[in-house]
Amino acid sequence: MLILEIAFNLSLYVAFAIISGYVEKRVPSRNINGTVLQGLLFGGVAILGMLQPFTLAEGIFFDGRSVVISLSVLFFGPITGLITTILVVTTRIIMGGDGILMGVAVAISAFLIGLLFRKYWDRKSVPSAIFLLGMGLAVHVVMVMLMILLPSNMQMVVFQTVTVSILILYPFATLLSGKILSDQVTIRGLSNDLQESEQKFRAIFNSMNEAIFLHDAETGMIVDFNDSTIELYRFKSREQVINNFMRNLSANDESYNSQSGLDNLNKAVAEGSHTFDWLARRADNELFWAEISLKHFKLGEKGYVIAVVRDINERKTHEDKNVQELHEKEVLLAEVHHRVKNNLAIISSLLSLQLDSINDDAAREIMMETDKRIRSISLVHELVYNNENLESVDFGTFLHEMIPIIDTFSSPDSCVIDVDIDAGHLELSLNKSVPCALIVTEIITNSYKHAFKGRTNGHIDIKFYQEDEEFHLIVRDDGKGVDDLYSMGSSGSFGYTIIQGLVSQIGGKIEFMNVDPGLLVHINFKSN
Repeated sequence: MLILEIAFNLSLYVAFAIISGYVEKRVPSRNINGTVLQGLLFGGVAILGMLQPFTLAEGIFFDGRSVVISLSVLFFGPITGLITTILVVTTRIIMGGDGILMGVAVAISAFLIGLLFRKYWDRKSVPSAIFLLGMGLAVHVVMVMLMILLPSNMQMVVFQTVTVSILILYPFATLLSGKILSDQVTIRGLSNDLQESEQKFRAIFNSMNEAIFLHDAETGMIVDFNDSTIELYRFKSREQVINNFMRNLSANDESYNSQSGLDNLNKAVAEGSHTFDWLARRADNELFWAEISLKHFKLGEKGYVIAVVRDINERKTHEDKNVQELHEKEVLLAEVHHRVKNNLAIISSLLSLQLDSINDDAAREIMMETDKRIRSISLVHELVYNNENLESVDFGTFLHEMIPIIDTFSSPDSCVIDVDIDAGHLELSLNKSVPCALIVTEIITNSYKHAFKGRTNGHIDIKFYQEDEEFHLIVRDDGKGVDDLYSMGSSGSFGYTIIQGLVSQIGGKIEFMNVDPGLLVHINFKSN
């Protein structure tokens, strides 16, 4: 019967531990109001237990006030514990009886032991079961020792009656109530950490200059957004954004509409991420360009797409302006090439007219070679003018178009010369195209004039290719070759002087080789 009465009394404090946690959640003991409130609650429940005690004799009764006081100090600090102790001591004095001195002493000792254990509790972690049980044993061993404060005729009776129950049930009640409070401390800590993390996230989220949307991956509905969204889109309230769809905040034309917005969202879901330019619409119907970066992720089984929206209206304006200026420059440059070609054609025509009045064969040959060189340069400018890229020339195309011109002016009588070209469509920069065109013209002209004398046919191979970072130009004929290769490199003829100068201009190297049959000229130069 004794054990049942004490157990019933202690169960009241176990239940109260849950109530204390509920109050702590709403009025935290971190501030003075919460601390005082917890003291009043602990004191109140201790008094309630004192009104329903296990009575051993008149004025001598046992309840769970020692458990309540020690736990109040341990978990909520000295102020809460002191308020609880004062309420308990005052009540015990009012209740009077032979056990008043022991009752007051037990309350004070429970406060001091709770304070001592709080000092040695590392509050970075919750108190362990052994720690709580140790405190419970310490408090109630002292309680048993304080029985000497009872009247002498009652000391042995009380000691024999309740000591075993006190040393078993009271520490166990301390352990059980303490674990409930510990769990609540853990939950509060996790809740505080979560709340702090949420506050940090929200602060970072709202401090971003870019507008950020969070979409439901299945429906595309906006479920969250930051403050910059309202500013960028000029919304007047959050209600205009939440449960809306970003694809609806578009220009709503043929390219930027609800369907294309949904297509971009689905692409991000399928590929994991997607970035694109978008013509968006503000709340006041003003259109602006935005760069949108989408990223798909999952929280549990639920899929979301986060969208970062950056205003690029100014950048787009500059890009459009640059494109327009570039187009104007390209038109101007193309016109320059066209006029250069036309002027060279006029010079070529004047030379052709002048030929009719020249009877000296040597002079006529010089005039014709000059005309070929002019036509070669003119052809480069014509190809540039007809090319979308005004900075380079398809040198393979140049070779195919230049050879017939050379053949017309230089082909020897009664000799048919075949020319094979292997050049692909390699692009050659403009500052190297003109020198290379003149080099080819000089070398082919030389082959036409000297390689096939006394023959009815001949063959020339032209090869132009790139290897690593170098261009290679190889011209080979099947003619009679050259007796003195050394003289080729140091020849004083105008044609070879031009070739040497042009090769030097493009930073290249030239090599002459006799082959069986004919002569091979190899020129290589850097592609950059």
